[in-house]
Amino acid sequence: MNKVNKNQTLELTKTRFEELRFKKKYFILYGIIGGLILLFSVGIGVISLVNDFMAQLQMYDQILMIASALSIGIYTVVISVWLFRGEKDNNIIKNEQHYGYKSRAIFLSRLIELITWIALILLTVIIFNLIITASFNGFNSVMLYQYLISALGWYAITAVMGAGLTVLFATFANVLWTSLVGTLLIVLTLILPMAGGFGSFDAGKNAYDKKSNLPDSYNSILLVNRISNIATADKETKILEQWEDFAGKTNQGWGPDNGNWTNYTFGWNEKDWDQTKFEKEYKLYSEFDNLFKNNKNDFADIHYSDISGFAGYKSYANEPLNKLLTKLLKYDLKDYKPLVQALKDNYTPDDYSGIELLIPSYKSGYGDDDTNWEQKAEDSGANSAAQVMFYQFLVTGLNESASYINRWNYEIKDPFDFQNIAKKIAKKAIYNPLTQFNLMFFGVDCKHGIKTNYANQNSYIYMSLAMYKLDKTPNPTDKDHYTGWYDIQPKRVVKVEGLYVGYFVLNALLIFASYWIFRKQIKK
Repeated sequence: MNKVNKNQTLELTKTRFEELRFKKKYFILYGIIGGLILLFSVGIGVISLVNDFMAQLQMYDQILMIASALSIGIYTVVISVWLFRGEKDNNIIKNEQHYGYKSRAIFLSRLIELITWIALILLTVIIFNLIITASFNGFNSVMLYQYLISALGWYAITAVMGAGLTVLFATFANVLWTSLVGTLLIVLTLILPMAGGFGSFDAGKNAYDKKSNLPDSYNSILLVNRISNIATADKETKILEQWEDFAGKTNQGWGPDNGNWTNYTFGWNEKDWDQTKFEKEYKLYSEFDNLFKNNKNDFADIHYSDISGFAGYKSYANEPLNKLLTKLLKYDLKDYKPLVQALKDNYTPDDYSGIELLIPSYKSGYGDDDTNWEQKAEDSGANSAAQVMFYQFLVTGLNESASYINRWNYEIKDPFDFQNIAKKIAKKAIYNPLTQFNLMFFGVDCKHGIKTNYANQNSYIYMSLAMYKLDKTPNPTDKDHYTGWYDIQPKRVVKVEGLYVGYFVLNALLIFASYWIFRKQIKK
């Protein structure tokens, strides 16, 4: 750009910004769209509090996210039309030419103003969503993080695509047609991710057979990662190594009686155990028995009524469980702290929306809601409701982990098949726009990762494609010492950030091409 054009662009841009105070319709549009997005974002937060069924929660959140994206898209289309077509039709561009401004300066000054308005609405959305996420404790929530934080990438790319396509049409079509086509294209970008979700099922050999098997395969990959995290945390304490033998010998998790309450809440019958053979387990329970006994008042806010809901699958009861574990982890738990932390991270949901596929079964027998937990605890010598709840949680998590490790060969559905599906999705992401739009719609969740991706596989409207594979798989020959389960992590097969950059560059090229059409049009 030569010096004259550069100076003209800066001068005209400055003049246009000084005249913004006279453009009331722009501020009215910004206020309306900003208000709608605030309403939608608050709605996502409120729904998370009043709805505890995951599939419904996802459906409502996705509807509100779509509404927000559509609002941002329409906002971008309208402003692009006003700047690049409306001002041409109203002879404003002709007046600028009359005062000696070149076509490049006229185009770039409007582009800078358009970018400013887009940046303003996106910044507003970011601020809204960060505040709302923090207010609803959403940074620890799978669904809130997905639809308030990860969604920001989709909002940005929606605005960019709206600008690129509308500016292109505005150079040669009238206001009505440009507005109509721009809006339809925005709607199309919201349909493409939905269509792309069906690629979850046709990435394998037998498309329709995969439809029923894929969730099980994905459950396997999630399960392997979860158990690996627990086994890795147990490297020093090695509680898992003989847990099944211990639980069977003490009748605490297996056998014909394993449906009764005592089997899932043990911890006060250590005197009857073989302390020589189960020394590690005895030490574990002695440590936590003493902790709850000596700090009973610190856990007084955990009530027996919480256990009733907890045992009956009521998702709201996960809140006192999280509160209990958070408080417990503040104590000096010695070598047990990594294990308790891993159990908390992998066996309590990241929100309270009933993501039952991410947590173990807490049921402790029949008619749990009618059980007199306080009387049973007193009869068994338990110190507090907190102790009963913790041992229920501890035993459930360790039972499942040890069980799957020892029954790996015939219990787990083939996760290697899912490894191949994820690899095929990665290949499709290179050339298939439907796959690309689906991946961009769900964005990047660096905090919850595979949990979010798994949850979104089971939604009603938009289904996420598989984005993860395991960096390695368990080695059954090492199951005796559990070393084959250490440090297995999910790995993203597609860098969605690269897709965002690619589509940004593509739309930047569209705008660049639009300049040459714009230049010819205003010379007529």
